[in-house]
Amino acid sequence: MKNDISKLNKRQIEAFIMGVQETFERGDFIDERKELEWIVTEIPSAWSIKAFWVKAVTRFPKDNPMTDKDDIYHYDDYYFQILTAQSKRKLCAEIIDCIEYVNSNEFNEN
Repeated sequence: MKNDISKLNKRQIEAFIMGVQETFERGDFIDERKELEWIVTEIPSAWSIKAFWVKAVTRFPKDNPMTDKDDIYHYDDYYFQILTAQSKRKLCAEIIDCIEYVNSNEFNEN
């Protein structure tokens, strides 16, 4: 059996990403306020993967429902592509690099 990701479909790639994330979180947690999401897109001979998260929130006082402003969410993303001929190990390494990048960014709330 080949160890490449050529036989995986989108749902399997998403499940693989979530499995790597859950395994990673056994030793180090991702701040839940960041609301990390994964977007997987199939392109010819590769997968395009984007991590999308909240990096900051600007909060406004809630005094008067008629004049109150909604909180403003600020987002960031991390993008990578992986060829379908590459291994699951390579995909795992890319996912971990991405999660470490997300964790290295401090969440700001003001």
